[in-house]
Amino acid sequence: MSLEFPVVCLADYRERWQELDQSSNPFAVAVQAHLKARETHHDVIARYQAKLDLIKSLYRRGWQQQDILELFRFIDWVLELPAGLENQLWNEVQATEEVQKVRYLSTIERMFIDRGFQKGLDEGKAEGKAELLTRLLQRRFGPLPDWVETRLSQATPAQLDTWADRVFDATLLESVFD
Repeated sequence: MSLEFPVVCLADYRERWQELDQSSNPFAVAVQAHLKARETHHDVIARYQAKLDLIKSLYRRGWQQQDILELFRFIDWVLELPAGLENQLWNEVQATEEVQKVRYLSTIERMFIDRGFQKGLDEGKAEGKAELLTRLLQRRFGPLPDWVETRLSQATPAQLDTWADRVFDATLLESVFD
């Protein structure tokens, strides 16, 4: 019985960079990251540029967002940068993502996404206010009757703010909601 393991020298792919750059195989990016890590071992500026170029190439290849994120993690691990350059790189990557969004989403799609995001934020704030007000009311007045929880769950953010302002001055639970 014998086992054969084919051996590949990644350094041989230096001359095939263009082929790797055009490939839709994710391992091509892994090989490119490895080669650039070895090449830029002592030159952080060259490493920064190599990392940025590889990340931008992920968007060019037309992969799904999850695939891009996984490869980004690998590139980030292999081509490590000092903190200051990482922050600068992150800003450039975000700008690249914004450009990609503009290319793939129409104005109306972006508008609906922004509205949905804002609606989610507003709902989250209202839920947080209701939870905090519930805790304050429980601390001040003890266990709350069902009608209070119903009112809190149906309240607008403005109502929650008004009721929160009344918690400390009210002597009775009912006077908070009057």
